[in-house]
Amino acid sequence: MKICPQCDCRLEAKDFSKDKSRPDGRRPDCKRCVHARWEKWYKRNRSKVVSRVARWRKANPTRKASPDSQWRKKSFKNLAEWQAWNRKRERQRIKNKRTYYSQKRKHLLNQRRKYYLDDPEKFRRRAKEYRKLNQGVVRRWRRRNADKIRDGNRLWRQRNPAKVKEAKRRSYLRHAAEIKARKHAEYWANPEKFRARKRKGT
Repeated sequence: MKICPQCDCRLEAKDFSKDKSRPDGRRPDCKRCVHARWEKWYKRNRSKVVSRVARWRKANPTRKASPDSQWRKKSFKNLAEWQAWNRKRERQRIKNKRTYYSQKRKHLLNQRRKYYLDDPEKFRRRAKEYRKLNQGVVRRWRRRNADKIRDGNRLWRQRNPAKVKEAKRRSYLRHAAEIKARKHAEYWANPEKFRARKRKGT
């Protein structure tokens, strides 16, 4: 099962298009949302699409007159040759996608941050549901990235001392009774130790 970030629906893997550049081999948004987005985009850009198709047909008159299957037979000796060409094209597409991301990384991150700030509760709810449905995946990721998580948490605490202090205060208030009871038990288990510590402090 997988959650579509556009419609928040929990769907089967088959409802997501394949994408070799993704860790799970599937696009993040479902086929239905992709289709709806494409239709919306097509309505806004119909004239551009029509003119582009006309230019392509004019530049490729042989391909225009024959179906794709016939074009493959004319352009490639056998199926294996066409598959090799297709794999090469897919690798180049993935490479171009990664190059684009590396060049536009800052802009894309700012867009993602803005999208998150518009409705943070939606993202928290989605993340919580994902962790619940993919507990094994989350555990394995945490084990593989333990150092990364620890460094990230340390950096966040250094940058947000006020939030850390407030979190500690809330945690203490939430567990005040348990803390007092534990300290009380520790004191009466060895009162001399605490008296000596108090005398040393004074």
